[in-house]
Amino acid sequence: MTQSELKTSRTILYAAAIVDFVYGLLFLLIPQWLFQLSQDTGAPAHPGWVRWSGGLLIGVAVAGWLATADRRICRRAMVSVAADRP
Repeated sequence: MTQSELKTSRTILYAAAIVDFVYGLLFLLIPQWLFQLSQDTGAPAHPGWVRWSGGLLIGVAVAGWLATADRRICRRAMVSVAADRP
């Protein structure tokens, strides 16, 4: 990885970590409000069952943030972030 690619990778990982962390907190703390905000007609009546995904997203955010510290880990993390996004 060149320095330019490494800098770009770090920026992408930081951005993905921030977005994952915010959504993780929303799913963990206030899933009802998140479903109301999306205006999805298929939203569950009791959205508390999606709280576990909030913890998972927070874990992914922390892993992505920590991956920026090492060049080798950053490359592996970028592959997983690219595979995770649609």
